[in-house]
Amino acid sequence: VGRGYVATLAAKLAALRGYDTWMLCPQGQEPTITQLMDTTTPDGTQLPPNLQLVTAADEEKIASCLAKTSAIICSVDDIEGLFNEGALKYVCNPTSSPNLKRVVGMSRNLNGKGMGFLVAASRRTANSEVWDNGNTKEYQSYEALLKEVAADCGAEYTIVRAGTLKGGA
Repeated sequence: VGRGYVATLAAKLAALRGYDTWMLCPQGQEPTITQLMDTTTPDGTQLPPNLQLVTAADEEKIASCLAKTSAIICSVDDIEGLFNEGALKYVCNPTSSPNLKRVVGMSRNLNGKGMGFLVAASRRTANSEVWDNGNTKEYQSYEALLKEVAADCGAEYTIVRAGTLKGGA
């Protein structure tokens, strides 16, 4: 589950590694997501056989998938917003996800080192996707919630930190 293209990448990688995978997606985005995942056909219309797209409007299918799910990857590449608390509590609870064993969350909550003037200036002037540590409290709340919902399910959790690459000689 997630928002943005990183969720698509996470689902594709899970499927390519052999896991039975489903991805929650906005209704109407199935063709775009399929095209991004398809590496076998020229027209981009084929998903890996062990991956299915489930639209957010299909509550019955979501419930069916959650009942069988043993792991959930929560990935967001939207700098301005994270998960809705109610949505995360719905997908990660013992009633809807009785077989859940692991919850993995992607986070950009870093230590803040190296986030000087150039990082902030770059975000404002050239690349709005640059992480400037501007919503640290939101990420900390998200991580606390992730730990809470995992504990409620008796599941383990992992927080994956997406860092910033910095070069130099």
